[in-house]
Parts: sequence; C-alpha cells; structure tokens
Amino acid sequence: MTRLGLLVTVSALLSTACDSDPQKSSKPIGNPVEGEILFKGYCSGCHTLKAARATGKVGPDFDKMKPSYARVVKQVTNPRFRPGTIPDLSMLTFGPGTFTKADIRDIAAFVFISTHE
Repeated sequence: MTRLGLLVTVSALLSTACDSDPQKSSKPIGNPVEGEILFKGYCSGCHTLKAARATGKVGPDFDKMKPSYARVVKQVTNPRFRPGTIPDLSMLTFGPGTFTKADIRDIAAFVFISTHE
C-alpha cells in the first residue's frame, strides 16, 4: 500500500470522530490527505517533516518533536509569539482567517500520523 493509500484509509477510519473537541483529543480527527496539501503549502517553508519532504529550519522539526494531535491543533488555532522570537518569523504570519476548523484538523491529522507511525 502506498503512503497516500495508507493516509486515505486512516482518514476514512478517523472520520467518525468529528464531534469531539480537537484541542483536547489525543486521536486524530481530520483528513490527513488534505492536511498534507495544506502543510506543503503553508507550513513546509518553516518546519521539517520528512513525510512532506519539508526541510524548513525556522520552526520546530516535527520528526524530532513528534507533537501530539491536540498540540498541533492548539498551536495552529492559537498561534502566538514566543519570548525571544522575531515577530516576522512567528506563526502569526498567516492570518486568523487563513484556516477553517476543518483545515486545522486536517493539518494536525497529517502531522500526527506522519510522526507517530
């Protein structure tokens, strides 16, 4: 099975869990296939993630960090400055209306599944 096939299968299995609060969930809720597209378009310039062939050096290396699903949802939902960071390099470079709730769940599902195989 290809990586894309695996992500589609996992996505189908996870689609039944959409009613829970994603910021408190430990299980992915979202479509990782769509999340991969969004990650590559918006996140790969700053973050490292082998599954997306992303080698950004500004943000955390997700392959090393292995963030929880809830942590990714929380960070993308509520991007904030970190003490000592340069504002232009923070996640606030994308606006609050950039991602829908579904987009955020999709990105988080992709990051989580990609780093917890």
